Amino acid sequence: MSENENEAPLPQQEQQEQQEQAQAQAQADELIETSFEDEAVVTRVTDVLGEVATSTDGHVVHTHNHQSNHNAQNTPAPDEDTTASDASAAAAAAAAEAEEEPPAAAAPAQEADKDEESTRAQEEEPAPQAQPAPVKEDDVAPAASVEEPVHEVIKAAPAPVVAIAEAPAVAAPEPAVVEPAPLPTPAAAPPAAAVVVVPEAAAPKATAADAQLAAIAATVGVTGPAPLGAIKAEAAAKQAQEEGTLVAPLSPDEERAEVAARYAAGRNSAQTYTEDELQFDDLSKTDRYGFIHNSVLSTAARTKDEEKSLERERERGLKWHKMLKNWSAVNPRKVHARVFKGIPDSVKGEGWKRILGTDEKRKGNPGTYEHFKAKAMKQSTYLRQIDLDVNRTWRDHQIFKERYSIKQIHLFNVLSAYTMYNELVGYCQGMSGIVGLLLMYMDEEDAFWSLTTLFQDRIHSMNDLFLPGFPRLMEQFDLHEKLMNNMFPSLAQHFRQETVMISAYASKWFLQVFLDKVPFELTLRVWDAFILEGYRVPIVMAMVFIKVHKARLQAMDFEGILTFLQNLDKEPHDADALIKQLDRMMGTLTEKVLIATQAQPSPSAE
Repeated sequence: MSENENEAPLPQQEQQEQQEQAQAQAQADELIETSFEDEAVVTRVTDVLGEVATSTDGHVVHTHNHQSNHNAQNTPAPDEDTTASDASAAAAAAAAEAEEEPPAAAAPAQEADKDEESTRAQEEEPAPQAQPAPVKEDDVAPAASVEEPVHEVIKAAPAPVVAIAEAPAVAAPEPAVVEPAPLPTPAAAPPAAAVVVVPEAAAPKATAADAQLAAIAATVGVTGPAPLGAIKAEAAAKQAQEEGTLVAPLSPDEERAEVAARYAAGRNSAQTYTEDELQFDDLSKTDRYGFIHNSVLSTAARTKDEEKSLERERERGLKWHKMLKNWSAVNPRKVHARVFKGIPDSVKGEGWKRILGTDEKRKGNPGTYEHFKAKAMKQSTYLRQIDLDVNRTWRDHQIFKERYSIKQIHLFNVLSAYTMYNELVGYCQGMSGIVGLLLMYMDEEDAFWSLTTLFQDRIHSMNDLFLPGFPRLMEQFDLHEKLMNNMFPSLAQHFRQETVMISAYASKWFLQVFLDKVPFELTLRVWDAFILEGYRVPIVMAMVFIKVHKARLQAMDFEGILTFLQNLDKEPHDADALIKQLDRMMGTLTEKVLIATQAQPSPSAE
């Protein structure tokens, strides 16, 4: 070809070039329709074509030479071995050639004509099999897997480029590269497990409600960046979920301040009530102890036995009122007898406080509870865990069913204050149920001082149950096994043969004194006795249950034994009869006998 032909392309050449471009576009469309069964790959090709069509400066850079374009145009429709990347490259190249090249960014006309001459010369030769052109590492980044984003910003000169992702498990030809408008150099992408902090600008602006929470936080003396942390954390978490990133958690100070502020605010006027909290027929499903059942309770007239029971309780209530007025002069034997008959609900809280000496402790330590409560809101490391447990403690009871209700706030406050009062124990799961039971019958500060007595005095000794490692609980497991071996040797042997571990069924018997493990009426009777007599009650009560159900347990296998003993609350029990047996057995299993039994070698070690 002469130099004059290079300088001025003939109209016939231009017409032929337009025909080749139209043919290439049709070929690319056919390839897309027949080859791209994978929806994700179709999306990738469509995105690339869109980027070419909407490029800000219209500048298209072709990494394929004309020989590669010619081969792609003359290759038949791909079979199973034809790659999605071939179609992607052909489509991108065809669309790119259809665009008008800006004069400022185009290659010199002489270079283009030489390429065109070379292309026409090669059309007379047999078309070789398409081979991917070599790509320099500096030009294109390694292809991403199909799970990765469609476009990946990579380093290139003079400006960043976008690489088309390959279809999985297919050899990729040289991808078409689009040069967009210059972008700022991106920071290195974090690893998959890295934490990406959502920018502060993404958090919503503070509202009047935020200001109210901040004011409450200042009033109660919480530290850290205020309760706005909860709102910001929620917004950041939502944004992170949408973007598929991780969000840095709140700092301990922020988290403590946020939890404390929520309980300080309580159920304010802006609180949204859930549907289950707006049911007005709950009373028809609520029993005499305040627990809400799934269905309406029977409205049938009370039986004669039920009427007699209620009449006895009213009479005992009158006797207890008289006894409480002259408590210091009451004979201890009378107190014991009346406690084991059951403290009436009308005076139960007052009776428990008199036995534990709660009033004396409270009067002797004015301001102490408030001091430790305020200290906990600033320093306690347990507030988050306490918050989680409050939300699942006695939720089927009327006074605890509503989130941030008065009694939930009291439960949170008592447990938080105790973490600072008794730093050796701090807080442990299981304590929330105990405090919740106390709050059913007394106010916030009385519950706190009653808890301190249960944990610190010698006859109850609950402190050692909740120490790290649960040393007292381990001792009670060992004692329970020895008592079973002494009193019911055949059943003890059966338990060993079935590999029944005592810890699998008796943990809450000893740790929480049968809370949630027996019917609530019986739970209250056991707690009446425990408040008076102390740590021996759960140990002996466990042996009462083993004795009553010994025959049934002897006939059960491993699974049957555990299922039965873990669900004693589903079994009907005569509370009066069981407490009478407890009283008699405690006369036999005295503290001296228990100490001697504890010193015996363990049956499992023999």
